[in-house]
Amino acid sequence: MYSLETLKENYLLHCKTQKELNAKTIKAYHIDLKQFIKFASTYEDPISKECLTSYLAMLHEQYQPKTTKRKIASLKAFFHFLEYEDLLEHNPFNKMRISYREPKRLPKIIPANTIQLFLLTIYQHHQQATTPFQSATRSKRSPRRLTISLLIVPAHCARSSARISSLPLLPINTASSPALI
Repeated sequence: MYSLETLKENYLLHCKTQKELNAKTIKAYHIDLKQFIKFASTYEDPISKECLTSYLAMLHEQYQPKTTKRKIASLKAFFHFLEYEDLLEHNPFNKMRISYREPKRLPKIIPANTIQLFLLTIYQHHQQATTPFQSATRSKRSPRRLTISLLIVPAHCARSSARISSLPLLPINTASSPALI
């Protein structure tokens, strides 16, 4: 039987040559697997469910949720590779239930004074058009730009804003509201 260190090197070589993974991904796998091998060296059977359960508990205690999730994914991929290459009879992760929730982050909001300044600037540029080109542009594009700005950055309620991905679907005619001209 091969040592875990040898299996790790074979796996990283496979990731580099066969899967053609990014160098940063391979480096992260290397660090994650090296950490697991160091932890597992204290156990008689480093591939046991007991060892993995202890390791996962340690990860949850010491690392942020995203880091823990990445380290678990690295380890799962490693064990899947060993099972696929018939270097491991059974993958211990197949018999483990790992449910993991990351805390949800609230979106960052733009301060009200910044929104007011932004909208005020748009209105001023709209009203200060003096050349024929600016007037033509103002009559064709300006109302649409104002409408899009109002949809993206509403001054009163963050929940009523439009998604940027849906704005290309907004026809030019829709934005010619007399209130914005």
